[in-house]
Amino acid sequence: MQLIVASLGAGTHLGLTMVLDANLKTYYCSSSTGVGFKVLLHNPLETPKMADFALLMAPGIEARVIIRPKISDASFTIRGIDIKKRMCYFTNEKDLQFYRTYTELNCKLECQANYTLSLCGCVPFYLPKNRFKKICSKKQEACSNVAKEVMETPNQNGSNCNCLPACFELQYDASVTFGKLANSFKIKEQLIKNENPDYFMDNMAVLHFYFTESQFTRNTKTNTGGLLGLFLGFGALSVVEIIYYLSLRICCTAIRKHKKNKRKTKKNVVENNNDAKLAYPFAR
Repeated sequence: MQLIVASLGAGTHLGLTMVLDANLKTYYCSSSTGVGFKVLLHNPLETPKMADFALLMAPGIEARVIIRPKISDASFTIRGIDIKKRMCYFTNEKDLQFYRTYTELNCKLECQANYTLSLCGCVPFYLPKNRFKKICSKKQEACSNVAKEVMETPNQNGSNCNCLPACFELQYDASVTFGKLANSFKIKEQLIKNENPDYFMDNMAVLHFYFTESQFTRNTKTNTGGLLGLFLGFGALSVVEIIYYLSLRICCTAIRKHKKNKRKTKKNVVENNNDAKLAYPFAR
């Protein structure tokens, strides 16, 4: 199910409130050892990896989920810079087989699907594939798990996918606070399907999703800072450091030169005085 809701502003009263029913009586299997719900905030252009990155929400709680979008954008002025230096792809610079829009995660999932197919002869159901590819069964789960571990381990096959970040990225950070539901919590009877109040406390959770700000700023990647600052070694802070170093060096050089001249002048005065004392008797 895909639910599209637009927020009217900041705060819980302008956010999204959901009442979820775990229905524990019908539990059959789960990817985790607990019961409840998995919640993940993700880019709508990406396939969510619920088993790996989702937040767990237990029944019988009321939770508040603060959403903080992170928007990273790149200036078109860096398009002329080599990809190996700017370390990001624009949308039309790298095509994917199963996704219309390039993102780093989509690229990695597609690469993992191809690697799993070559290693196990099948593709897990949650990875992108066409209708001609075989879906991995329970017998091939061990092989697909090995392929997944190899792909996600740094400096192994995953590093050969060349999946750089996108020059435009949209991500979401979530902060969660929660408390136990009170018996005084009022809910419409049709939502609990004529069950007793204990059913609500044992099976349901109330989640509030909201923003704390009504406007968000972009982090722009340019050719003089931001992302390129990591690879070109130059940014606004570097300019300050250079000015500081040059001014400090000039001042130190001037001070040393002044002290040296002062010592030289003092030495000449002392030598002249000594010569005068020695020459005086003969002058008499």
